[in-house]
Amino acid sequence: MLKRKYRHPVAIRHKVVMRRAKAAAVALAALGLAIFAAAQAPRAFAYARSRVGAPQWAKWKLARIDFSSVPRDHAQGVERELVLRHGAELTARDAARLEKSLADKFPALRNVRVSRNWISKELAVSAERRVPVARLCFTGGATAFVDENGEVYAAEPAGGGASVLDINVADGAAGGKFGPETVAAFRALRDSLRSFPCKPETVSLEGRNLLSLRLEDGSLVDWGGLEHTAEKAARLAQVYSRMRERARGPYRVNMRYFDDGRILLSGMGAAAAQPR
Repeated sequence: MLKRKYRHPVAIRHKVVMRRAKAAAVALAALGLAIFAAAQAPRAFAYARSRVGAPQWAKWKLARIDFSSVPRDHAQGVERELVLRHGAELTARDAARLEKSLADKFPALRNVRVSRNWISKELAVSAERRVPVARLCFTGGATAFVDENGEVYAAEPAGGGASVLDINVADGAAGGKFGPETVAAFRALRDSLRSFPCKPETVSLEGRNLLSLRLEDGSLVDWGGLEHTAEKAARLAQVYSRMRERARGPYRVNMRYFDDGRILLSGMGAAAAQPR
């Protein structure tokens, strides 16, 4: 093959470079336009939805409602709250709105879900019953509950939470969620105090992790932190029973130094505590 010769190689090379530069500029402009359009698409879609509402294809006609996955003690209340006529048209936003309404109305339920079945036209409502571990009694008179996951929720209906531990708390001191260690301590303390020699009248939470108890004989127990709860309760019951055989109460008990197994116990009028 003969090698082709150009009379003006420099001029031809310049044209090639210019064509490539123009192609690159056009590609960059197209890429920038595509990025801008992608960034503006969600806002444009949200604006269109706010102007015309949900599109017709997203609506779904209701045939029936299934409450079988709702706890029995709340099923009737949820059914009364969720009054929808046969053939009502619902969208995904409507289902989300119903979920929030039910969760606000029934705080003793968690994981409330309202899902649509496009084949059977059925609206399925599901929820889980919270298991209360402790009842928080605030100084202002309000009450709330702590469930097994440490979440604080509004008071149970009448008769609910009969076997939980009542804890006195200052207003605003128990916001948010309790950790798993605190929930385990509440549960262990509740179970241990059932067989305690002297029934506690009040259990108070100071801050987030300090407890104090007042027993029915007037004794004051500075429980300290929430660690070693089961061991503390067992040791206190042993020492308390032994102390009652020797002297009448009330007593002052300090358990803040329980890391080495010590309990400081004295009469309410005594000047010095005795390690036990």
